[in-house]
Amino acid sequence: MAADANKDQSEFWNDSAGRKWVQEQEILDAMLQQYSDVVMGRLEFYDGDRILDVGCGCGGTSLVLAEKVGPTGSVLGVDISDVMLVHARERARTAAIENISFEHCDAQEAELPEQHYDVVFSRFGIMFFDDPEKAFTNFFNTLHPDGEIGFACWQAVAQNEWISAPLGLIGKHVDLPAPTPGAPGPFAFADPERIGQILMAAGFDQVSILPVEKPIVIGDGTVAGALDFTLKVGPASALLADADESVTRSVVKDLEKLFSESITDGRVEMQSSAWAVTARRTREQ
Repeated sequence: MAADANKDQSEFWNDSAGRKWVQEQEILDAMLQQYSDVVMGRLEFYDGDRILDVGCGCGGTSLVLAEKVGPTGSVLGVDISDVMLVHARERARTAAIENISFEHCDAQEAELPEQHYDVVFSRFGIMFFDDPEKAFTNFFNTLHPDGEIGFACWQAVAQNEWISAPLGLIGKHVDLPAPTPGAPGPFAFADPERIGQILMAAGFDQVSILPVEKPIVIGDGTVAGALDFTLKVGPASALLADADESVTRSVVKDLEKLFSESITDGRVEMQSSAWAVTARRTREQ
């Protein structure tokens, strides 16, 4: 039922996860901006465009998009986390950006206006739907003919050293849950073939899936900052929630060693891999 769609994700992002993302907003924006730049660079923006920013979180991407479409354009940022949306609205108010608004909704289930938006955008916000086929059909229907969709999503965990390496160390001390391919979560869209199938089933064509491989600075780039970020925002926070103090100390020691050995140009850096995906709703349809 629609009322239960994405219920687990809603509870997760309105609880501690959302609060942690608000606390770490500046660091997260700095870490993830490079992926936004790649996707936005592959889309066309014009003054007056109307943009839907899906899974906008704390609003960083929405603020950038609002500048791209000018004062005659508009951006609507949507998210299931009230906690993060409060912060996003405050950021827009502080920046005196008036062509932007935020709405709490589940983009999979929302009654979006038909043929209304010029661009649908998302930075790592589209991997959490219970029913991605339904969500992308919703996005297709809300785009103008000739409208575009563009989003970033993570490749497989094995291709993301900044996640897999800490997880490997944690897995020496606690049992890691077995991953379910395609399940809602950060790596739900790891398979590019699946991405293409979902987009084409929704009606999109001109699908392009570009691999993006970049070093990512962990936290603020210091060993202490990388450790703090990993324990707060990364999977370690959940995996160690019920661990004995001795286990946590051992994990911290291992992570400190890992980050100390991963310094490049004075900053803790590790490899990351994402997909930059674009597609179009063409007029011929």
